[in-house]
Amino acid sequence: MRLTYAGCNLFGQVPTSRELAIDHFQELPLEDDLIDIALGHSITVYLKKDGLYFHGHGLQPRVTHQITKMDVPTQAKIKLVKTCDTSVLVLDDEGRLFVLDFLAKNPGFTIRLLKRSDAGMIDKVVDFASGSTINVGLTQTGMLYNFPVRLDFRLEENVKVKKMTAGYEHVVILDTAGNVYSFGNGRRGQLGNGILEIQETPRKIQVLEGIFITDVSTGGWHSMALSRDGDVYIWGWNGDGQIGLFDDHNDPLGVVSIPQYLPLPGENLNVAHIAAGGRHSICITSDQIVFAYGCNKFNQLGLPDFEMVVNKPTKVYEISKEKKVLRVEAGPSSTVIITDEA
Repeated sequence: MRLTYAGCNLFGQVPTSRELAIDHFQELPLEDDLIDIALGHSITVYLKKDGLYFHGHGLQPRVTHQITKMDVPTQAKIKLVKTCDTSVLVLDDEGRLFVLDFLAKNPGFTIRLLKRSDAGMIDKVVDFASGSTINVGLTQTGMLYNFPVRLDFRLEENVKVKKMTAGYEHVVILDTAGNVYSFGNGRRGQLGNGILEIQETPRKIQVLEGIFITDVSTGGWHSMALSRDGDVYIWGWNGDGQIGLFDDHNDPLGVVSIPQYLPLPGENLNVAHIAAGGRHSICITSDQIVFAYGCNKFNQLGLPDFEMVVNKPTKVYEISKEKKVLRVEAGPSSTVIITDEA
């Protein structure tokens, strides 16, 4: 597995570089034992075969450029890790969640078990989504929790949750029938239901009904969906150009409260991978061309920093056909493309 990275390196998230930012997509050393990766602002979390590692901010105040192996108090295999500005969450094969809370008064910087009773759950967790102010867990019996509250969420028979993803204050859910649901804070249009208000329980995004969606991604205050036909739909806050859409006067839109089709420059382009970052967005076509747009303050678009904001999808990189793209991840201030040999 190979990683190609662009963006913030202020804290040493890329140990092999002393640059403060990686201003173009740069291939990192081979990671044969890598299982998963999660992008935070000051750390990159690596899940490897031999454990969990933090690259970047150390465990002591004002200590950076560290590689720290974290102790997770479980003998079971770790299957999933996610991070945001406030915490790191880890899920093991036995359905137990562990948390490192950066905002705790006396965190001790240790990863502790999140007891099911504390989270309001009575069942094993199989998936979760983690945001700055919202954490959601899905159990093996299909129950959905916004910790510690169980949500009123039911799918049709033989339909299951395929993916959950969280922004700063909202969650988007994709099911196996291609339907998309959202809930949380929608005051920046990120729920896609046309109403700028808080929504306590998941509701289907009606505008996307009839379009078979295969992937979803959430940024800080915006959301993306990818259709089976390779089309991208996007909605939410456009404060830094991360929506990539314009009005009739060619001015960037402000808040887009319902999903809109996103045109890419060029002909016959089918998108295969999407990722929404804190304030930027990434699309990778089936021809492995990378388009990026939005905030570029930390070079997370893979462009020089004199371009602080890019308001429309722009070709920034082309991935070698000798590599197969597995997925792309966009964090608060960085982007990583995960590939394997074709």
